[in-house]
Amino acid sequence: MNRNPITQAYFQANQTIITEARDMPLGMLRTFLGVALWGNEADEPSPWTLEDLAARLDVSPSTVSQHMRYLGYGLRDRLTGLDLVRTSENLDNRRKKTFVLTPRGHALMVQVETILAHGCSQQR
Repeated sequence: MNRNPITQAYFQANQTIITEARDMPLGMLRTFLGVALWGNEADEPSPWTLEDLAARLDVSPSTVSQHMRYLGYGLRDRLTGLDLVRTSENLDNRRKKTFVLTPRGHALMVQVETILAHGCSQQR
């Protein structure tokens, strides 16, 4: 049996995400983690757009846009989103959107990062 603390921490972090978003597909999880990594970076001259994130994740911009609706305010047909991500118009180009974690998304990432940091510290 594998009792590697990093593997156990990864499993526990995954369980934490499932608690918040039971039906989140793996592709959408990648988009959420991408927002956590590259959303609203202070050292960037201009905020990343959905197109930038799509290129980084190697998926189409329409896929990222669809993920953002599910992770954000919701999908069509009155399906409520997860309120983990917020998109807004890019001030430099209003046809493009930028993205950030919502307070709920930020809180989830803090939980995940804490679990993973603990697992990594146990490995040493």
